[in-house]
Amino acid sequence: MAKTNGITSLALIKPFKTTWKVQAKIVHSCRQYTSYYGETIEMIFADLEGTLIHATVNKQQVNKFHRMIVSGEWKTFENFQLTKSMGRNRATKHAFKMTFTNTTVIGRSPILSDDMFLDLVDFGNILDENDVLGQVVSVGAMKTHDQNGKISKRLEIELRDTSDNRLSCTLWGRFAENMWDECEKAEGSPVNCLIRLAKINMFNGQRLISNAYDMSLLLINPDIPEIVDFVSK
Repeated sequence: MAKTNGITSLALIKPFKTTWKVQAKIVHSCRQYTSYYGETIEMIFADLEGTLIHATVNKQQVNKFHRMIVSGEWKTFENFQLTKSMGRNRATKHAFKMTFTNTTVIGRSPILSDDMFLDLVDFGNILDENDVLGQVVSVGAMKTHDQNGKISKRLEIELRDTSDNRLSCTLWGRFAENMWDECEKAEGSPVNCLIRLAKINMFNGQRLISNAYDMSLLLINPDIPEIVDFVSK
């Protein structure tokens, strides 16, 4: 799928032009607000080859595009800017990031795959751009944290992978509350979770993860093939 009917694979797009046309699944989307950028829509796209890319709708175009952005749907996207993807917490391994413009066109697409296009590895090989799948082996106390005058819940948990590697995880806000509620309901039964777009940190030589606020996605005991395979191992 290098280029078919004018559609180029995500792996081949480069910033030397803005008239690319790609066909991709919106595997994750969320609205995000920062004092610097204002309200944006942050998205992760995947094409049929499994290439992932981070895309953004800036505040000037949010009202124009927000109804067309539905997680799980396949779409075509034409006319967008590409800039180098930089920083510690890149959302994907792709070298570039997409940004919608006033001339961006979103079109219909048939469903090409039901795949979630996860990027899973053992805990020992986790990078900033990986998704995290693990079983909850311990849950700390729910704590309240003051971040610049904003009160947020915080929950520390420990996860293990199929090789029994352990990974400390800090969940914030509604992610912490959802995990706490699900662990209470489980009453000792196994709790498995998928954290998409986890934020990776290092502390005293130890790798830690947390949710990157609303940019992350937390699924607890989801009914997906990856969980079935994980449990079987």
